[in-house]
Amino acid sequence: MQTQTVHSESDVQTIECANCDAVLPVDANYVTWCDRCGWNLQPQEVRRPRNLFEYLYASAGIKLSKSLFDEMVSAESLRPVWTMSKVLAFLCAAAIHALTVGFALLGLALIIREWPAIILVAAGLLCLGVAWLLRPIPARCPEGVLPRGSFPTLYGVADEISRQLGAPTLDSIAIDSIFNAYFMHAGWRRRPTMCLGLPLLSILSGPERVGLMAHEIAHGVNGDPFRGFFVGSAVDSLISWHVLLRPDRLWEPGVGFFMALALVPINLLALGLSEVALLMANALIHLSWLVSQRAEYLADYLAASVAGTEAVLALLDKLHFVGAFECTVLRASLNWDRQKQDVFEELRKEIGQMPERELERLRRVKQMESSRLDVTHPPTTYRLRLLAAHPMPHPKLTLPPEVFDRLDCELATLKGETQEKLLDQQRASLYRRYR
Repeated sequence: MQTQTVHSESDVQTIECANCDAVLPVDANYVTWCDRCGWNLQPQEVRRPRNLFEYLYASAGIKLSKSLFDEMVSAESLRPVWTMSKVLAFLCAAAIHALTVGFALLGLALIIREWPAIILVAAGLLCLGVAWLLRPIPARCPEGVLPRGSFPTLYGVADEISRQLGAPTLDSIAIDSIFNAYFMHAGWRRRPTMCLGLPLLSILSGPERVGLMAHEIAHGVNGDPFRGFFVGSAVDSLISWHVLLRPDRLWEPGVGFFMALALVPINLLALGLSEVALLMANALIHLSWLVSQRAEYLADYLAASVAGTEAVLALLDKLHFVGAFECTVLRASLNWDRQKQDVFEELRKEIGQMPERELERLRRVKQMESSRLDVTHPPTTYRLRLLAAHPMPHPKLTLPPEVFDRLDCELATLKGETQEKLLDQQRASLYRRYR
């Protein structure tokens, strides 16, 4: 339908809704949408899966999110429990790791027992190479780790949150330029590590910061199998098998007709085995998906128990300001006078000046089942409704204002370096896109 631009008496530009013909105000800085029929609400786009694991995980989520929410909202307890799917997931992971160990042992046996038979020794080396490629790889510690001695308030707040949750004390806290936060176990020693995005921290109140940190630290005690080393690395191994075995093509050009013909059945076998590995990865993800999503809901619940439900609900609201963050960074990256810039202050100003109509659009977006912060998170509307169904009005941890003042002073020392990194990343992204 063709829209018609008109001007009201106050000279506000308007257009007609493409669905219901309602007259809509137009603001060039924000999305034009219809509050009558919901046209062009434009829910936040979930980042496209970066790899095969995220694609399979997202596929499971589309099918199972609603049924899990219905179960969780009526549950008396959100604590993790052992279910048949969780047991099967761990048994499957054990079998996958055993296969990797088996390749390593077979390789050693061939080399030791068949030396110096060249062909068998080469086969042994090949088995060792396969085992090495499929070995579990622990997560690396993120960049930007802060020394505990230089940031006593930040670590002190995190330690108190860990104590309230019964979680291990964090080994490291890192600060990054992301509008997000995450928790991980780093290295073979599985050191609990949290990474916080300074742009996100800059728009949060004190209790909301506590809620954010509590949510991430709760991932250390909420029973999420994908944050554990055993199941997560088994999925990685299966995906490695799929990539390793899958041939680029069935018919190999440039090797001669008879050689190419002889390779067809071999490539077909490799293709079949690669699909089996993919099927097993899909099955393992589906077995673990319910447990992992329960763990996300539990992390919200535990965060609310520490910071209060009101603070966690406000935190979830502000996480949806990622669009304002991206626009602020884009504008700042086009201004080369860095000395006069404060991206964090501009972001707070951008959010503070956001018109009520845009805030209402974001509220409606959060209520859509398709709206989620990430492929690994439940839909935001389910998270909000579950928190409301299990309210925690009295937080376990209430910190005095002077603690947050000291925390602000510590974080202020990181703003310059983080802003430089943020703007450099944005300009590099623009260069790659438009070169």
